[in-house]
Amino acid sequence: MAPPDLQVNSLYILLFNRNDPPQPNDFHWGLYLHQNPVSGGTKYHIKTVGPGWIPDHGTTAAIMKEFLLVGLLRIADVPRTFIPISIGSFDRSMGISITRLRRVECGF
Repeated sequence: MAPPDLQVNSLYILLFNRNDPPQPNDFHWGLYLHQNPVSGGTKYHIKTVGPGWIPDHGTTAAIMKEFLLVGLLRIADVPRTFIPISIGSFDRSMGISITRLRRVECGF
């Protein structure tokens, strides 16, 4: 269950350590759309598959328990009526963007 301080229909930037134990300045980031206090929301990121990157997303009910999560920052409120449009747009744009780019850096 998500903590009560996460705002429903809000978009968050997620920051993860890439290794355990952590290495200096080695992080992975993603986005999280919180949709329900009980069932959580959807996590979006790009991941390495072979020599390239692919967009990925999935639902999670316990974002605060994600492995190697360092923190999250609320960056936007998404009106409920825009959520299906936003999710579809994200999937299409990420698929197109990643296939057009030769190299995409998800870590920093």
